Amino acid sequence: TKLQRDCYAQYYIASLFTHGGPAQRKEFIVKGCRGNNEVYFSFSVHSPGTGKGLSSGAFERVVSDVNDESIKFDENGCYGLYLSSTKPEEEVLKGATWLETPHDSSSLVTRHYFNSWPVPGAISETVDLRIELANAPTQNHVPEPVSDEIIAARIDLANDFIRRHTILMPQPDPTTAPPFFALLPNKIGIPQKWKRGEEGMGAVDIAYAAGRFRLEDNEALILQGAVPRCRFANVVLWNRFLQTFDYSSYEEYPVFFTLDTPPEAEEYAPFSIILSKKKPQGYKGKWMYTENR
Repeated sequence: TKLQRDCYAQYYIASLFTHGGPAQRKEFIVKGCRGNNEVYFSFSVHSPGTGKGLSSGAFERVVSDVNDESIKFDENGCYGLYLSSTKPEEEVLKGATWLETPHDSSSLVTRHYFNSWPVPGAISETVDLRIELANAPTQNHVPEPVSDEIIAARIDLANDFIRRHTILMPQPDPTTAPPFFALLPNKIGIPQKWKRGEEGMGAVDIAYAAGRFRLEDNEALILQGAVPRCRFANVVLWNRFLQTFDYSSYEEYPVFFTLDTPPEAEEYAPFSIILSKKKPQGYKGKWMYTENR
């Protein structure tokens, strides 16, 4: 299921619960191919949260992860992942990369970042990706009907996911918020990589910095910084539910920017962006629309 779309990025989430729920844990195979414009992708396995961290239990916690630097590819740029609690023998893996999936794992989150997009504000980019049960029955196999209890459990899971990402999502707790998230308005936290075990949708090999803004009609916030050597960097405006601002009118009202990475001879690439409710008259630089917030 497509979870959200970031600036030049797509996230997907797959439930790891099978018909019998966590008690009947099964093993999974993920298959995919790198896209032509795909500069980074990763997979993280999540387990239920503990009520700590930025989201105070609204999200799950990361228990294992892998990115495209550690994944084995074939000559066509395709790959396989084998998800299980213990590492199988090579004859079972068949060249796939093993990703540890503890028995209490509840979901798999995958992120795909691109250096270009079909058109700014487009809904999606094509991602070649699929997940299936390991040793799944053949196509001619007739599956048993799914019971009412299992359907009810799946509906409960979907309902819980939506509620946790909307009406049940608490305000950030100052006592548990990570250093990269500044709670004072118009400040940005210290950039920091996501940690394994942290609750939330972050990838452990990505550095984040975030904060809130509060602007009057005649005020503007200037964001200035420098991007170090990396494969991808961006700035995105989100609401408190971690949903991207409306990007359907991106050309006229941009709410995200992909930042330039340093040229080969440089260590950093500086940037400057203005946030305001209205674009400053005559301004030719990068401007982001706050949607009058």
